[in-house]
Amino acid sequence: DQDYVICKLADENIWMLNNLKLGSTTEDTLLTPANTNITSNWYLPHGDPWYGYEPHVYGPVPHDSNDLSRENFYGYLYNWCAATAGGTASGGSNTCTAYSVMPDDATGDICPANWRLPTGGATGEFAWLNAKMNNPSASSPSTNTGYGYYQNWKEGPWHGVLAGMKFGASWRHQGEDGYYLSSSHNPSYVNHIFGLHIARVFVDPDDSLGRDSGFAVRCILKY
Repeated sequence: DQDYVICKLADENIWMLNNLKLGSTTEDTLLTPANTNITSNWYLPHGDPWYGYEPHVYGPVPHDSNDLSRENFYGYLYNWCAATAGGTASGGSNTCTAYSVMPDDATGDICPANWRLPTGGATGEFAWLNAKMNNPSASSPSTNTGYGYYQNWKEGPWHGVLAGMKFGASWRHQGEDGYYLSSSHNPSYVNHIFGLHIARVFVDPDDSLGRDSGFAVRCILKY
């Protein structure tokens, strides 16, 4: 079992304050509806393969401390198919043979039971959180970026867990950038989904991320 710190943030949603760390380096992990946001049993693959659209898990991220009190608790990274259990609540991994046959938006995911992936895009939950973190009275989502916005995120709940990304054989931007998956596809690019990107001096809450690369996961409590 893995412990996580959770908190109600400015958008009134309850978020994980740590990156998801679900998986194994030696064997596939059986996920069930009792412990995960899916409706049928599904196996999360193990290991650290190259990359691609079929389910891939990368981790633990190098230099992960496995200590929630440390700033280098990085967790694992997942491509979109792994994070969404094949893109479906029933774990349809056969839908991940190529990006052109993947579902648009995920209907299930590997978040713990009663939790789920946040929505993405200009009106998604990352954008809402961005707006509320910078203006508690905001009445609409915000995709504004800039140094001030970055400071609010960096000094807040995302501080110190910027796990970077996994692209091909390389771990990139660890400790400098953070990329977080959403459940939402990018309609402009069939092989991309929306996600949160915290860079060195800005925040992009509706960035476009490739479905075949590895990114961190933060879950949000279901209501």
